[in-house]
Amino acid sequence: MTGGRRERKLLAVRSSLLAAGRELVEDDGSGSVSVEAIAERADVALGTFYNHFDSKAAYYDELNAVAKQGMFDTATKMLECTQPPHFELAAMCRRLCIRAMDEPELSSYGLSIGDNVLLESGPIDALHRAVIANGVSQGIFAPLDDVDLGVVMYRGAVRDALRHVMATAENPAPWKNVVYAALSLLGTAQDDISDAVTFAANLDRI
Repeated sequence: MTGGRRERKLLAVRSSLLAAGRELVEDDGSGSVSVEAIAERADVALGTFYNHFDSKAAYYDELNAVAKQGMFDTATKMLECTQPPHFELAAMCRRLCIRAMDEPELSSYGLSIGDNVLLESGPIDALHRAVIANGVSQGIFAPLDDVDLGVVMYRGAVRDALRHVMATAENPAPWKNVVYAALSLLGTAQDDISDAVTFAANLDRI
């Protein structure tokens, strides 16, 4: 087997193991399943698992990293251009929802592991905090004056709304529910929310 074919095969097995873990966590509803169950779901020998990961902890570290990086990449796309803070949050919410629908296993995994990895990872938290702080300083998120409180409220609203999105996939525009829930909790005026939804709706789909 050539080096290129061997590398592709190893990558395919590793990807299969990661997908198996996400599926099992989603099915189990907890943040951890056994290595034996992961190997069985991926249809590989137990030894194959340890050929790819030194330990169960290392495996879950990679699962978490994949979830964080994917959602961070999605969120940062909005910040490539400068928009009012409520427009930026609306666009990020829309893209998070699109990713949740396009990659339900990854999103369900992230929402099921307890630490809310999709929202509370460092880079993503920093993005949201910066946007919310900007909105507070501009008076858009009035009467909110506590950025830390705003971030906590935003996290909760988006987490709960994303869970609803995952359960109602037939809704043609569920992301709007996330935007209204998050921006309303931040004290955004209804007209401003409507403008933000219109802006997000006109963005190209990722």
